[in-house]
Amino acid sequence: MKFNLFILVFSLLMFECSSDDTNNETSDGIYFPIGLDNTWNYSVENTSESNPELNFSATDVVTINSVADNMFTMTVNNGTAPANGTMNTFFGSGTFITSNSTLLYNGDFEILSETEELPIPDINLTDFTLYDTNASLDTQLYSDTNSFTEDVDLNGQILPITTTYQITNTYLNNLSSLTVNETTYTNVIHTEIKVNIEVSTVIDIGFPISQSILDAQDILVINNYYAEDIGLIKSDANQSFQLNEQFLTLMTTFGGSLDFPSNISVYNSQELESYIFN
Repeated sequence: MKFNLFILVFSLLMFECSSDDTNNETSDGIYFPIGLDNTWNYSVENTSESNPELNFSATDVVTINSVADNMFTMTVNNGTAPANGTMNTFFGSGTFITSNSTLLYNGDFEILSETEELPIPDINLTDFTLYDTNASLDTQLYSDTNSFTEDVDLNGQILPITTTYQITNTYLNNLSSLTVNETTYTNVIHTEIKVNIEVSTVIDIGFPISQSILDAQDILVINNYYAEDIGLIKSDANQSFQLNEQFLTLMTTFGGSLDFPSNISVYNSQELESYIFN
């Protein structure tokens, strides 16, 4: 299964209206209760100032549909409709492994699916740590960096496209409480996922020149909040990218065009409304 970032991009936002209290102590409690048919119901808000047609409100139902020892999988909206929340899209793909202090994810992470002309493949995540309650604050729970080059036909010209990415997850904070949808949850851990991407090429204009297509930038930042004995109670995601202006000018100068947007900014938020544990 794939965690499709820019299918997400077209389903992300939220207005944050929660209160919190900071607590720097770590906790060894359960932060994702595992049980067959355990269900979380989320309200989702998606907003984009650059693309107002992406604005929407929706709901998601996340359910654990298989459990084997400490491994489990989840389905979103019973598999009959795509997830509306960024992390819910994540939850609906791959396999999860839990321990007393950690939650790990294994699966493929697809990014920038709307830019099909660029060779940006899935990121394979192995033991991606979503949280670790035994870690110290500001600890990087996961980090992976890679780079690759592939020839691509872009408007009739074969270009070597080099992509470099980094994905990280950092344990930012402990909150003694956090209020979400008028419910106050205690013992909350806060993590932040970031995906940074850089894309460049070499263009022949009579002589070869190196040209950035996408300057290094964070195209996705997700702030997640997990409450003890409850699971994910809140997730705010910002997705955005801006193609290099000089690259866009060169495309126009030589009569080229793109079949995907040159920039986008989308904010997605999901908040827990209710849950049922078995």
